[in-house]
Amino acid sequence: MLSKKIITGIIVSTIMIALILVFPGNLMADGHGEGPGIERTEEIIMAYLNPEDPADIHDMNYVTDDVTYYDMSMGGIPMSSNREELADYLYWFYNVAFETEVEIRNMVIGNGQAVLEWIVMGTHIGEFAEIPPTGNTIEVPMIIRYKLQDHEPYYVERGWIYPMANLLMAQLLAE
Repeated sequence: MLSKKIITGIIVSTIMIALILVFPGNLMADGHGEGPGIERTEEIIMAYLNPEDPADIHDMNYVTDDVTYYDMSMGGIPMSSNREELADYLYWFYNVAFETEVEIRNMVIGNGQAVLEWIVMGTHIGEFAEIPPTGNTIEVPMIIRYKLQDHEPYYVERGWIYPMANLLMAQLLAE
């Protein structure tokens, strides 16, 4: 019998491969033509993910005013439709509902787009999905696809998050 970690790894890898196959033109572009190119895309994504102030989750200076994030585990509903909403949501998730840290496992960078696999690890410290704080430890794989603007300054304008929501809920409800 395969362990939960192996099964989760297979699922996450399958999602990453599917995203690469669905968006091959953008993810494998060589940087010629429209868009920032692969190196500039990586610079922007890494700056966004590694803010100068460690208290910040992401550097909101690298997203557009009308940035939209979609939760694909909920059918693609928008989680945010502007910079302030996104900052509030990320702060709430990473610091209020959970006390977390993130480990990036894989990254595919293309011309103006990026797909990342990461693991969110931490403790459930606040209400989430109507579940009061349990103190349970979580370790949840997530995939996120970022799309940058197709013009300067090439900030993040869209994000699609593919969390392993079933695994998160199982960990929250475990006794």
